[in-house]
Amino acid sequence: KTAITILSDFPKSIDLDNNRNKLVSSEKYLLEVVSHIMSTLIIVPVNSGVLYLFNGLQNVINQLRCLEDGSETKILLSMNLLCLLSTYYQVSLPYHIPKVESNDVLYGCDPNFLNEINQRLIRIIEQIIQQLKELGNSNTKRQSSLALELLNRLVAHADLTQNACTKFALNLWNLVQLNGQVDTLKFANRVRLHIETRAVHDASFKRLAELIALNNNNEERTSRSSTTNSLTE
Repeated sequence: KTAITILSDFPKSIDLDNNRNKLVSSEKYLLEVVSHIMSTLIIVPVNSGVLYLFNGLQNVINQLRCLEDGSETKILLSMNLLCLLSTYYQVSLPYHIPKVESNDVLYGCDPNFLNEINQRLIRIIEQIIQQLKELGNSNTKRQSSLALELLNRLVAHADLTQNACTKFALNLWNLVQLNGQVDTLKFANRVRLHIETRAVHDASFKRLAELIALNNNNEERTSRSSTTNSLTE
């Protein structure tokens, strides 16, 4: 709890060499620190209320004075909160401390606990979508890059048997393709290959892979048609 609280005072810049003329942005260090805290929260038992520590961390992230409202780091932190919630949702957490009962033991498949997680997931996704929309007004390249970051997390953690999740993933894919730069598109291709690999044994991934392939084919036909039309004009 103390570690979460003192994040509020995280500086906007850091002096790495004891030289005030060489201050650097603290954002990448903040992202690293908060990610470590999230990893710890996975196994920390919560006896003071469902998602008590998670709520505290989310509130601190939303109010960080060292980050601008449209900060890329703030968006990435929100995405990582999604990963943390998705991990909480699992029947068994990925790791434990010996002889310590974590949230999977304390709450397990309790309907109220799972419902609370679902509600938080929805609100955070809505917040990220709004942030991506706003970023699209000023920097479409970064919008595509962050959309890919969200897609990557969605593929790793979301329940793609849900049509809404599959549709959302496809919309993110389309956004990535719209304004993605070379590096972003290379990463997107690796994500697509991962989806296709999972599709061999997972019907939900197969459906997403088919939709992506269909979308890509439609774009290719549209591109060829546009090229032909431009040549004949």
